[in-house]
Amino acid sequence: MIDYGLINHEKDGESKMNAYLIMPRYSHNLDTWFDKMKFKFSNETILDLAQRLLSVFQEIHSAGYAYNDLKLDNIMVGYGQKLLKLKENEQKSSLEGVTLHLVDFGYSSKFIRKGKHINEDSVKSFKGNMMFSSLNQL
Repeated sequence: MIDYGLINHEKDGESKMNAYLIMPRYSHNLDTWFDKMKFKFSNETILDLAQRLLSVFQEIHSAGYAYNDLKLDNIMVGYGQKLLKLKENEQKSSLEGVTLHLVDFGYSSKFIRKGKHINEDSVKSFKGNMMFSSLNQL
């Protein structure tokens, strides 16, 4: 999110408050690309993606949050950027020169409060994506 707030808007001599939200624009998500590539990513692409995601998750984790909704739909490519379409057996990452953005923090949850880890017993319900969650969460 870039900015949000309220703005006074006049229409037909009547003053109204309207809410606004400004969000960045992205290209497509990696799920669309995975489908386009006939469900195949090169080993280099997978490794590149894993390294980038680990870096992002370290930042999220250091802020005391768990993301809880990892899927290719929630990884967006920077606006106007294109992923490399690789030839069969080409040993290169499709993600070269592209910025990735993690979106949809709706399932994220705080796991540290007041400097302490939240006790597992105090978590009331499952939060996240069932397809990619640990069996211990179910």
